[in-house]
Amino acid sequence: MKKKLRIFIIVMKHLIKKILREHTSWQPSDDKKWELLDKDVKYIVERLIERHKDNWDGDEYAVISAIEEIFDGMFQRIDR
Repeated sequence: MKKKLRIFIIVMKHLIKKILREHTSWQPSDDKKWELLDKDVKYIVERLIERHKDNWDGDEYAVISAIEEIFDGMFQRIDR
């Protein structure tokens, strides 16, 4: 099941990139900046979870929920 999901995600990423290339000003360098940001965010969030999960009874999902609440409070929702 995990393998099928992984393949699905890869295919969807490819299709999304193809659509972006055709309909926007997407550049190949955009992939790199998103990959770098993704890598950094994952690294930081993993460290935050590890550092604070003991304060949340070892519940990593509770830490993730708390992080989401903090982000919601930091950034106003803007209607587009």
